[in-house]
Parts: sequence; C-alpha cells; structure tokens
Amino acid sequence: MKTIVLFGCVLGVLCAEGKVFRTKLGHSVTMECGVNAFSSSLKWEREGTLVQSILQRFGMPVKGSGSTDVAKRSKLKQNTNLEINPVKPEDAGPFTCTADKTPHEHRLVVVSVSPWPSADLLLGSSTQLHCQVYGLTSGSVQWKRPNGRQEQSQTVKLAPVSRADEGTWECIYAIDGEPQTESLVVRVTEPTPSTTTLLHPKIPKGDINTTCPTCGHRTPNSTKPWLDLQWWVWVAVGVGGLVVILLIISIIVMYKRIKRRKKRLLQMKNANQMKPKQYCQCRHQRPTAAAKTQQGRRREKPSALPLQPLLTQ
Repeated sequence: MKTIVLFGCVLGVLCAEGKVFRTKLGHSVTMECGVNAFSSSLKWEREGTLVQSILQRFGMPVKGSGSTDVAKRSKLKQNTNLEINPVKPEDAGPFTCTADKTPHEHRLVVVSVSPWPSADLLLGSSTQLHCQVYGLTSGSVQWKRPNGRQEQSQTVKLAPVSRADEGTWECIYAIDGEPQTESLVVRVTEPTPSTTTLLHPKIPKGDINTTCPTCGHRTPNSTKPWLDLQWWVWVAVGVGGLVVILLIISIIVMYKRIKRRKKRLLQMKNANQMKPKQYCQCRHQRPTAAAKTQQGRRREKPSALPLQPLLTQ
C-alpha cells in the first residue's frame, strides 16, 4: 500500500514538473499548460502577475492588467495553451499555469543570435557576433568557430575578417544540463577593386617610353563618361526631353491661334468702317404743294343753293 501511495506521489510530481520552452527573439512561442482540460478555471501567470485566465462557466478568456505588456501580446489556444507573439527579451523567465488550483511551473528561454553590422562581410573588414540567451538559470554561453575552435564568450569580435571566418558559427549553451545550439552563417567576399585611372600622370624625365608605355592615352570609359550612366538616368533624360518638346509645341500652337484671332478681329473692324452710314428716314413725309392744293379744294365748303320764292296759295 505504501508503495502504491509513493508511486502516486512521484507520478504527481512528474506531471506537475514544468517544461522549458525555447524560442528566438521576435518569433512566436506556444507554451503547453500540462493538462488537456479543466473543470472550473485556468490561469497563466508570470512571476505572480496575471497574463491570461478563463472560467469554464463563462468560456471567455480574460487578459491580465499587469505592469508588463506580455498580456497584450498573448492569447489562449485550445483554452489551455498560452501563445506569445512576438517574443521580447523581458518575456523570458518562469511561467505558472494553474488549472483547477493545481499549479504547473514552466520556463521560457529566449535566444538572440545576431551579427553586427551584417553577416555578409568584406575581406579585411571588422564585425561582432552576439549570442544572448535570456532566461537561463545557470551555465555559460560560448561560440564555436567553423574550424571547431571554441570562444569562451557570448560576443566575438572579428578584426580583420579573413577567409577562415567564413562558414557556420554555432552558439552553444545548456538548459538543465542538455546542450543547445543556434547557428549563424557568415559569408566573406572580396572587396571590388577600384578602377580609377589617372588621365595625365606625372612622368619623370627620361622614363617616358620605359616606365609607363600607356601613359597619356585615355581609356574609352574616361573619354565617354556618359556611357556609365544607369538606365533610370536615361529614362529620366528621355522623359524630360519629351516634356520639353510637348511644351514648345503647345506654346507655338497657342501663339498661332492668338495671332489668327487678332487678325480676324482686325478684319471685322475694317469691314465695319467701310460700310456707308444709314440715317433714319421718317415714315410720314411732308405733303407736296399739289397735295396741299387738292386738300384745300376738298376742304372748301359747298356753295349754297339758290333761294326759291315761296309758293303762296
């Protein structure tokens, strides 16, 4: 009986033992609570600060209002798992998932591997490789070169960069005694040689034909520098020339139209000046002398009839 009880206690401890979740800086991570279902309530906390919680009775998750913004960047998946997107350095550390008053402790480790200023390096330049692991409780961080040699530091400075630095670098660290690695590929290229030439180099006297047989001769690129222009420069020149031509054509057309209109107005003005003047003629003309005589005759009173003697009876 004691063996069965002891086995049950050990099994409970193992079930309650948390996991370590590892992710890269800026990526997303989903942490499992350790249970697939719950009967009353479930909540996620980070160092005592509420991040997410849900009640089975309501079924709606509630975000915490802590001092950190991890609650704003997190959500519950399948009602038990916690997803954080994107992950920041301050998110690293312990998390507690409590399901039906049973806590499950977990830990988040955030890894950041970055070159500065870039992973594409020029031969002879300088750079720094950084490997930062947030949330580790113990252990150290070190680099492993492409040739297998290890650097006991989380920051490696390469100055100057050589061909031996090209390849895959590994950032090595340990979580609970288990080694973990993050890779970084470094590429090394040779710098482009400069093609600048002197047009008129100074030649010592007596060495004109021996030391510099090509001095005094210009290269084709130096005589025609416009051949080295980019394609977008030619496009800009062409568009600008087309705009200038269209502007000149529009100015010429407007000038001719205005000149034609002025000429038409001048012709109309001259035509109006050549027309004879028409004076107003009265409709009622004064009567002539003959008409007056006739009117006078018409207006004469008729002669009186001769008096006849009265008849007497």
